Amino acid sequence: MDASVRSLRAKLDEHLTAVGEAAWRARAGLPPRPGAEDVRAGLPELRRPETYLAVQAARGGASEKASRRLLALTELVANEVEAGLAAEAEAEVERLTRLGVVSADEVTLPFHEAMAQLPREPLRQRRDALERGLSSFLMTHRSAWALRVDAAALTAERLGFPSYVALRDAVAGFSHEALASQGAGVVAATQDAYRDLLGFALKRLDARLKAQPQGQAQRHDLLAAARAPWMDAVFPREELVPALQRWLSELGLGWTAGGHLRVDTEERPGRSAGSFVARVRVPEEVHLVVSRRGGLDVWSALLRDLGHAQHAAHADPDAPVEDRWLGDASVPETYATLFELLLTDEGWLRRYLRLGHAPAREAARLAAFTQLTQLRRTVVQLAHSLDVHARGPELPLADAWAERMREVLFVEAPRGFYLHEVQRALRPARLLRGWALEVPLRMLLQERFDQDWWRNPAAGAWLRSVFSRGGRDDADVLAREWTGRELLLDPAGERLVRVLAA
Repeated sequence: MDASVRSLRAKLDEHLTAVGEAAWRARAGLPPRPGAEDVRAGLPELRRPETYLAVQAARGGASEKASRRLLALTELVANEVEAGLAAEAEAEVERLTRLGVVSADEVTLPFHEAMAQLPREPLRQRRDALERGLSSFLMTHRSAWALRVDAAALTAERLGFPSYVALRDAVAGFSHEALASQGAGVVAATQDAYRDLLGFALKRLDARLKAQPQGQAQRHDLLAAARAPWMDAVFPREELVPALQRWLSELGLGWTAGGHLRVDTEERPGRSAGSFVARVRVPEEVHLVVSRRGGLDVWSALLRDLGHAQHAAHADPDAPVEDRWLGDASVPETYATLFELLLTDEGWLRRYLRLGHAPAREAARLAAFTQLTQLRRTVVQLAHSLDVHARGPELPLADAWAERMREVLFVEAPRGFYLHEVQRALRPARLLRGWALEVPLRMLLQERFDQDWWRNPAAGAWLRSVFSRGGRDDADVLAREWTGRELLLDPAGERLVRVLAA
């Protein structure tokens, strides 16, 4: 192995710890450590194209395990090269989202407050004004988001790839176009079930609302309906932590994962309103900050974050840095999805939320509708992102994005969001693969530990052993190990449709 690559690996653990701590303190509303103004500058070689070439060259002749770890390292370096080239654009986007002001019916709000309020606003006229104001703001300032797309293309060029998608295929180890094609199949297969539940959810939100194309439902209506605000009393904030503590205690994972997971419920100025996970030292110091709210969406988000946190906190402390910190991001998304989809399990809802049969059935079906909505929306995001990176951030793609939203989600979407929907590193692909891998994982748990695996300590012990592998194996390896078959997305949609039809 090249000496520069060995040197990089030797510094990586300390560097990722510094980055993780800085991110955690910023979002948790805590003051930064002295001298932590730009922790990424502490390892400048991560953002050099020649580092990518050196790591890639080191894969030649390496063993299978070493090659896999070096592949994870190439992805990290590619991400950092892109971050360096997009630094000015990211700074401008951060400035606009933090300080920008949105006008909505003669009322002005900071951009970030308007975005957070949009799905939770009960008055439809107010939601409509907020969404139009946000769309106008994003369209006016679209050049900042466009520069991020340009930086992605420049990254591919600097690293020797013909396109950004080709770069992402290489460092991820799978075809994004093939995954998008699978996504289109899932959309077709789940169309009728989604449309039926969308009609029900829109009617519960507002009896006058109907889906497109016959009705006038807007994107903000879908965001509000997917929250199922009429179910807020079923998912109270005060039961959030106690219910999850009871569950993890029965499962045998433990609320704090043996002391590695630090749960933060403290109120403080500047703290993120939602839940989030911060990996500071893997596995010894993982932080989970708990949301200050209640509701189905909050419970979903916390369960998802809890899956991420438990996975990181149970990693093997003696494993190489790549296995603890890096690897296929689809894998932690799998465990996050496994935890989040517990809300679609009536037995889990009855046991830990102490619901009766009827409310548990309704809650499970609404949770499945929310998940199917997100699954279909993620398919749209991936397909749209591939188009944007193929054609550039041109304005006609705003119409293409709005048309996809009408066809897939049956709502009208304002054009201004078309670049805001493009996430770095084609992240929607990892989310889709996480949904795909969750199905064989859950089936294996049910086969070994029964339908109520989620209260079986033996299942918890098995999950601990799986979590201990960290990012050692990618989603394709795990799919073959657990099922003997290739990873497929179709079963994820089929599973949610079964819940909706129950």
